[in-house]
Amino acid sequence: MTISRTHLIVRAAPDSVLVCRFVFTPPQLHVSVSTTTTEYEDSSQRSFGWHILTELTDSISLDQEENLGGVGYITTMKFTKALSGRL
Repeated sequence: MTISRTHLIVRAAPDSVLVCRFVFTPPQLHVSVSTTTTEYEDSSQRSFGWHILTELTDSISLDQEENLGGVGYITTMKFTKALSGRL
């Protein structure tokens, strides 16, 4: 999770809020991290951090949409990880 938070914090617009959501629906943990970023992200999926996240999670995505209420983009990173072993 630290990699995803760091990725978004570095790119966050001044005074933006970082929102983290955790939902556990057995057997998976669903994580969503979002904030307003200043620039459109087109290279992050080739970064070393992204490579590590794809190895540590079962699924990962990065979505961006124009921030209609202000500057920049609403950037959301989502990933899931299944629980290994017994509940």
